[in-house]
Amino acid sequence: MLDNLLFVVFPYVAVLLAFGVSIYRYFANRFSYSSLSSEILEKDWLFWGAVPWHYGVVPTLLIHLAGFAVPGLLAILHGTANRLYVLELIGKAFACWPLPE
Repeated sequence: MLDNLLFVVFPYVAVLLAFGVSIYRYFANRFSYSSLSSEILEKDWLFWGAVPWHYGVVPTLLIHLAGFAVPGLLAILHGTANRLYVLELIGKAFACWPLPE
């Protein structure tokens, strides 16, 4: 029961809250909804963490959406332990890949 709550219910609640609050904030106070509000461009030291995170979260979200769109294909890709290990290794290698300047 607790596993279902933590790993099934909470992620969907978090995604719904993220979209709902973002839409509400956009319409309630449109001028606070910008990249400057998150200080990405205001602090130099934040650039080195925020920009790689934004480049990494997009492929991660696309892979998760692919799991919902074509679950059979991803089940085949992750079907054996060796394939899963290779795909995890590829993902870790891309995570350490340097960004172009």
